[in-house]
Amino acid sequence: MTENQFSKRVKSYIEKAIRERGFSSIKIKEKVNILNSLAIGKVKSKWKIVLGFLEQDLVLYEDEININELKSEKIFIPRATKDKKIIIPLAILEVKIGKNVQTHHFITYGSIAREIKSVFPNCAYYFISSGSEKTFSEATLLKHARYLKEFDSVFMDWEKDKEKVIGSLVSHLERIKSK
Repeated sequence: MTENQFSKRVKSYIEKAIRERGFSSIKIKEKVNILNSLAIGKVKSKWKIVLGFLEQDLVLYEDEININELKSEKIFIPRATKDKKIIIPLAILEVKIGKNVQTHHFITYGSIAREIKSVFPNCAYYFISSGSEKTFSEATLLKHARYLKEFDSVFMDWEKDKEKVIGSLVSHLERIKSK
């Protein structure tokens, strides 16, 4: 199974599960560019606010902002924002095939989770592995605890953990809906 196939499988399961639990307004989309940073710098010799985006595997969201509403001489929006929208994420799921998971993923995606949550503080960020013969010892995971803490949850075996994923997502969605 490829990562794209796994992503589609997770998406399909979560879509059905959250609909059954009454979250019909929540959309889920694959391969979405999410705003992760703002910087001020010179672009073509003019000071501008520069928006940074990173592609995320699965994004649950309800609202979005049309980029055309933000366009101005003072804001630089990269062409990479293929949807021409800034999606306001409620939850992001980084999915990986278990046999390919490396501790480097925890470092990289932990950092990305921190960046995105600094822009969208109500967004939960989950790391989900398909599970496989390759697993990490408790000692290895503890060594990387400083990176793992950036995730709201880490699930290392989708088949075993998918109901926990749904429970965590539903809890998160209920919490932010009540705000």
